[in-house]
Amino acid sequence: MGSDPKGTVLSAALDVRPGGRFEVTFANGDGEEHTCFGVYREVQPGVKLAFSWEWRSEPAVESAVSVWLASDRSGTRMVFDHSRLGGASRHDYAAGWQRTFDKLERVLADQPPATSKVP
Repeated sequence: MGSDPKGTVLSAALDVRPGGRFEVTFANGDGEEHTCFGVYREVQPGVKLAFSWEWRSEPAVESAVSVWLASDRSGTRMVFDHSRLGGASRHDYAAGWQRTFDKLERVLADQPPATSKVP
């Protein structure tokens, strides 16, 4: 989690169900801490996850994230959408999410191939 390649998660509380809340605190490589939180709106295991997104540093600036997963010939395809961004946030979400996905790609590349499919 987090867009800094040298960042680390400090704490995470996840209640993954519709109406459940999450809160994740992570630190950049320079030690600067960030906390994001939200509410799960839709949970379809292995298919879709939708939730609100807010930063502790930007109270009352709420956006929405949706992630869809689908099998394809090479594995799993992810479609990601971060919407309702408005102009109130000072975050560069496009760059931040790209760096986060780059980290995810590196982590997944170090994992052995899955032996079973997600239902």
